[in-house]
Amino acid sequence: MMFHAMALALEGVAVAAFLTASAVVLLQLERRVQALVEHRVGPDQVGPGGALQLLADLFKMVWRGRRNLSLAELPFWTALFFLPFVFTAILFFEAPRTPVQGREVLALLLLILVSGILEAFISIWRTGGTERYAFARHIPSRAMGILTMSICVAVVFLHTGATSLEWINGIQKNAPFLLLLRGPGTLLSSVIFFLSVLVVEAQRPFASGEDKSVGGVKNFFFQFLSRLWVVALFSFWAVVFCGGLDGPTAWLLLLPRVAFVSVVYIWMSRVFPGIRSGDAQEIQMKIFLPASLLAFVMEACWLFFLRGHS
Repeated sequence: MMFHAMALALEGVAVAAFLTASAVVLLQLERRVQALVEHRVGPDQVGPGGALQLLADLFKMVWRGRRNLSLAELPFWTALFFLPFVFTAILFFEAPRTPVQGREVLALLLLILVSGILEAFISIWRTGGTERYAFARHIPSRAMGILTMSICVAVVFLHTGATSLEWINGIQKNAPFLLLLRGPGTLLSSVIFFLSVLVVEAQRPFASGEDKSVGGVKNFFFQFLSRLWVVALFSFWAVVFCGGLDGPTAWLLLLPRVAFVSVVYIWMSRVFPGIRSGDAQEIQMKIFLPASLLAFVMEACWLFFLRGHS
């Protein structure tokens, strides 16, 4: 029993490391694609020719970037780029799927639309309207960045998405402590993670001497709302690729394991110098924080509403 629990704990750390590393790659891809679009795509370059040129530039960038890798980083990045494709190939043929309901897709598409509009208004309002036209000019680059991130999110979370319910139900029979991953455990971990990031973000403007006109808790919620589209894309691709949300929370049941991410990220940032120190906060705000809040809401709905009527 003890060895089985240790193996499960190590597997949890491995999953967290994979999620963290994939998130780092996801953010780097978003930055590079957005920079390429802003540099290459102009009013006279929209069309198939501009898209092909963009793909060619992206390939050149990745190919040239390999020269900057040290021998210690090479296996790490090689695994990152190939593991998602291996998971995708395996799950495409073997993973059980639930038929996707039309209302799920429509609701998530609506969430994407609303969150995108909300981000635009927040960006304009915080700058007093001065960046209104700059924001419009950046729409092509934002679209490419969001598309890149959504594809990466779909690939990265296929493993946890398609098999979470069956997998967790199986291991809980032999590891009672993992029952905390369900119900109150998910609620508790999500709340703790959400509040911890809230405290850090509320203190950051004052600790760093930044402009305090919009600071504290208000600054945190501005940043969080402007990243709401990540939650929408996260949900949409998980449903489309992994099937409908069969059961209480389906693919969200593995989110408590993201608690390992902070520790794993600190270790990775020291071992692999190619990871920027600023990525940690961006990963929290763009991916894990919205996901933890979404897990909290869905788990709470299941505990207090759905289970009571089943």
